[in-house]
Amino acid sequence: MTSRRNFLKTTGAVTAGIAAASATPASTKESSFTSKYAGPHEMPTNVTLLSMQNTDGSETLGAKLDNDVVLDVRKASQLHHRTDNARGASQRR
Repeated sequence: MTSRRNFLKTTGAVTAGIAAASATPASTKESSFTSKYAGPHEMPTNVTLLSMQNTDGSETLGAKLDNDVVLDVRKASQLHHRTDNARGASQRR
């Protein structure tokens, strides 16, 4: 079970990541996470955080963005890791 404190910590980190990702273009070079983040540590505006219940009964974080699109953080993370793994495999060849 997730505590409210852990949920809020996680949501803060995720929303900061969303804001940083939308403000910077994607890099085709090495991972941009090699150095410590030194940007602003502010919550993005026009984002509503949601607690979403999955079909298996587990809960995940969601974010309703300013254009009324709901971002499922669990699915986005899975897609992100899938593309990272594919990039890593193509770079090793």
